[in-house]
Amino acid sequence: GGLSNEQKQSLAFDELVKTIADNFQNDPTKLKELQRFEKEGEWTENGKDAVATLKGLAARKVFMKQIAPERWVLLDREK
Repeated sequence: GGLSNEQKQSLAFDELVKTIADNFQNDPTKLKELQRFEKEGEWTENGKDAVATLKGLAARKVFMKQIAPERWVLLDREK
């Protein structure tokens, strides 16, 4: 039956983290935080937008936008 939206989102985020890991070698804190969102994040999807939050870290969120059926991009929005 294919993957659920949540599974697709998780895979897309996993790929994204791998892709941008190199860019964060000078900022390991940010990479570690993204990896936490990948593992522990709670995703809320609203159409083509998705937001991840972490329990106990409500001030930080990760935003993603769907740009194609199987493709999501990370939005660099500090909130």
